[in-house]
Amino acid sequence: MKPTQKTEKVHGQGEEVICTVCPQDCYCTCSMRVHLKDGKVIRIDGLPDSPYTGGSLCLKGQAYIQNTFNADRLKYPLLRQGDGTFKRIHWDEAIRFIAEKLTWIKDNFGPSAMVWWPGADPFGMHSSWGNRFFNLYGSVNLLSPGDSLCFLAGVRAFEYIYGVGNPFHDPTDWVNSRLLAIWGTNKAVTSPLSMRYILDARDRGGKLIVIDPRFTRTAAKADWWIYPRQGTDGALILGMLSVILEKGLEDKEFIRKHTVGWDQFIDRIREFPPQKVSKITGLSIETIETLAVEYATVKPASIFTAMGITHYSNGFETASMMPTANTVKIITV
Repeated sequence: MKPTQKTEKVHGQGEEVICTVCPQDCYCTCSMRVHLKDGKVIRIDGLPDSPYTGGSLCLKGQAYIQNTFNADRLKYPLLRQGDGTFKRIHWDEAIRFIAEKLTWIKDNFGPSAMVWWPGADPFGMHSSWGNRFFNLYGSVNLLSPGDSLCFLAGVRAFEYIYGVGNPFHDPTDWVNSRLLAIWGTNKAVTSPLSMRYILDARDRGGKLIVIDPRFTRTAAKADWWIYPRQGTDGALILGMLSVILEKGLEDKEFIRKHTVGWDQFIDRIREFPPQKVSKITGLSIETIETLAVEYATVKPASIFTAMGITHYSNGFETASMMPTANTVKIITV
């Protein structure tokens, strides 16, 4: 869908303002204003009356004008020479060169020797154009940015548990949380606008817990930073559940009404007491027990996670268990 653009004149300043959305590859599509003078972009800022951004833009959005008009931006094709240097060539020569190489690969190894794996693209243009091209080429090896350990594992896990790929979409409700756990994502850098709601929740008396092996900018804002060994998030979740069940803090009525297979899962949970999880994660038994009790008893609470927990071979399983932590109590997300 093409974003709607609204143009308005700025009287007395000789400027034209186009209201549009940010095209950066973070999928937020935040509202923004592009200021033009004599047809040239001179400034970019947020839309003041946007209910989500409040008129602000993250660094990526603010830097878009630099990205577009940077003096070092590539404006023509370059061909690598034998000595490692690059030679400027004409577009026709570049297209002919690539076509010849693609034809040679197809003739010698078959069309399936080629794999199409584009980068992130919020509007889907790279994927759709590339897929059509390689369909004609004959290759069936068509991937997407999500076909990796990070993105698709989490999406498929949440679809399996919740029925939707992203159940934690609206950050405006985070301000109601009395305990907010940011797990494996650095929102202060990757999504500064949503970080606003996290800090608002803390300013209103909520406790901010960041679970991340790295001491990130988000962790610097936390009331409590917990740093498990990389790739052990799933074990930590099971350890939390073990403590919650041992102390009888689970919401039995919610589990009865909204879960399937819980009784069978209990046997697996009991295989991960805090003593065992401490050795796996590198966290103290006290940390695991305190985290579990606080999350189970503070209401409303919420967990926000992203791709950090899926950057490992057990990413799908870890992401599948993350919603499980939310079944033991009714929360606001």
